[in-house]
Amino acid sequence: ARLSPPIQYRLLRALNASVPLVHYAPLRASPGFIQVLLDLIQELKAGGVFPDELARAVAAMGDEPRLAELALLYGEYQRRLQQERWADPPGAGWLAAVALSRRPAIGRDWTALIVDGLDDLTSVQYRVLHELASRVGDLTITLTGDPTGPPRSLPHKRFLRTRDRLEKELGAAAEPLPVPPAA
Repeated sequence: ARLSPPIQYRLLRALNASVPLVHYAPLRASPGFIQVLLDLIQELKAGGVFPDELARAVAAMGDEPRLAELALLYGEYQRRLQQERWADPPGAGWLAAVALSRRPAIGRDWTALIVDGLDDLTSVQYRVLHELASRVGDLTITLTGDPTGPPRSLPHKRFLRTRDRLEKELGAAAEPLPVPPAA
C-alpha cells in the first residue's frame, strides 16, 4: 500500500514516541519536529540513501548523538514500512528501480518514453530513467527553464546541470520546452 503524507506523519509520530531519544527528547512532542523528520526522510530516500548506509556514515563520523538519533529514527521508519509492506512516495520510486533492474524485459516493447517538463531529478528518478533509457525505442526528455537565460540565474544553472547529467549518464538529449508563440 502506498502511504499518504498524513499516514507517514502519524507513523513517524508513533515511532518518535517509542524510540529512545536523548538529544531530541525535548523536541519529541513538537509537531514541527515530526515534519522536519518527514522532510529529512523524504530527502534521504529521494537521494537513494538507505538507512543502513546513513547509520554507517554516522558511525564513521563518531556517532554524534544528534545524527545517530536521526539515523535511528530513519531506520525504524523504514523497518516499519517494510514490516507492513507499505511504500511512501520516494519508496515507490525505489521499488520501481529495483523492479526494472530485476526484470530487463520491462519497457523493451515501448516505442517511446516521453518525460515532460522537469527541472531537476532525484537520484532515484535517475536510476529509473537509466534502467529504461536503453530499453525504449525513443527517449525524449523536456526540461523547464531557458538554456539561453541569464547565466547566473538558478533556473539556468539547474537546467544546464540537469541537461548535462542526462546527456552524460543516459545518452539522452534533454530539450527545453518549446516557447509558446507571442500572442
